[in-house]
Amino acid sequence: MTVVCLVLERRDETADVDSCTRRPAEKEMLSEARARLANTQGKKAKRKARERQMEEARRLAMLQKKRELKAAGIMSRAKPKDKKTSMDVRAHSPFAPHPLPSSGR
Repeated sequence: MTVVCLVLERRDETADVDSCTRRPAEKEMLSEARARLANTQGKKAKRKARERQMEEARRLAMLQKKRELKAAGIMSRAKPKDKKTSMDVRAHSPFAPHPLPSSGR
């Protein structure tokens, strides 16, 4: 029995036109087409991702600020006012007309 080996030549040539022979307008057109194909996310998805990133950055900045203020001893929570020192607006209104005192007749 005879074994026949076929050796096929492999060609590494591409079907694409050589890049140095392309005109600049063609190169630009192809680069724009590649960029469009590579862009899989739409405008809305990009905006949502950007908003999420901004919200996360804002949250982390506030957290960092609170930590720094607490470490410096400046952080004080808004305490409710004492009932003795705060004025009851319903009971005392400075510009309300008061009845005139009676003459006692």
